[in-house]
Amino acid sequence: MKMAHGPRIVNFSILGLVTNDGMVVDIPAEAARQKVQLSFDPSSTISLTASGNKGLAELAILFKGRGSNLQNVNR
Repeated sequence: MKMAHGPRIVNFSILGLVTNDGMVVDIPAEAARQKVQLSFDPSSTISLTASGNKGLAELAILFKGRGSNLQNVNR
């Protein structure tokens, strides 16, 4: 039985969000595409952690409105 998981955070020189199907949303590129001003440095997990709930809310906005230009991490 396959368990459903929410998006995961990954650090690959920049931060990204991993979808359930193993695709990565490039956070800074997606923020630029959606014209979302981030309250954290998208190259730093520490900065994201320090931004707290505000940063997590920004990630939720990016994830919900994500485009189709994703990278596959299952290769």
